[in-house]
Amino acid sequence: MGLHLKKGQIAMEFMIMFGFAAFLLILFLSITLSRTIDFNAQRQSSLIKDLALGTQKEINLAFESRDGYYHELKLPETLLGIDYSITISDNLLIINSTKEQIDVIVPKPQGNIKKGLNIIKKEGGIVYINP
Repeated sequence: MGLHLKKGQIAMEFMIMFGFAAFLLILFLSITLSRTIDFNAQRQSSLIKDLALGTQKEINLAFESRDGYYHELKLPETLLGIDYSITISDNLLIINSTKEQIDVIVPKPQGNIKKGLNIIKKEGGIVYINP
């Protein structure tokens, strides 16, 4: 009978250790998932900011250039697989995604910007986007 008591005690200790190990594994996985989500959000935010600043730079360059300036600017359809919209309203270049909006100041061109291929040119002192 003493042997059965030891087997039961060993089984109980095994279950306690297994439960503790499972708890630690779940805790580790949840922390890892949380950090991965944060990293992806920061990466998306960085890509949106880079897109906004790069596009702002292209528009500013067109305004600073002489007549005859011509440039093709290709904007990605998605950022890390996440959809976004881009538009120019008054003097703001606005980029919206599901999680954030970035606005940067730009001189107001004629026309509007879009995802995909954009033509930026300057004629008669006026900057046109996708004329």
